[in-house]
Amino acid sequence: MNDFNDFSDKNEAHRKLVRIVEFYDAYQQLDDTQNCVDGYVEIDGDKFYTQEDVMDLMQDMPLSVEMRSVDWQQFGEPNYLPDEYRIVLTSGGPNTQVFGTLDSECEAGTAEIQYWHASKMVVLEDLSKHEQDALLWFAQEFTLM
Repeated sequence: MNDFNDFSDKNEAHRKLVRIVEFYDAYQQLDDTQNCVDGYVEIDGDKFYTQEDVMDLMQDMPLSVEMRSVDWQQFGEPNYLPDEYRIVLTSGGPNTQVFGTLDSECEAGTAEIQYWHASKMVVLEDLSKHEQDALLWFAQEFTLM
């Protein structure tokens, strides 16, 4: 794969991360009346007045939400719980996903954004604390059972 494709794949992952941070910031602002003096936030020129409005828009982002267990379990075990998840954001080229582990309540405990490069998933690195918080928040919204 040439550098242009790598750059494109990594850029797509970064664009998805920026979008997640926009949702996170809007959600937080609508919860904080001091930062939301107009009573709404704007995303892509559209006005959102409630956190539910932001969540409704965010629900359209994933292509799928999937969970799996990587541990061996007894066949028919009643307490079978998944321990990893992925939220597929784009497929094909470029392929972008949020991936992480689940806690004992099946809620996202970790989150990283990955993109496809050279026949494997690569982690988008050097995220700020704010970006990490937004990514984990996003994952938790989709992994709550």
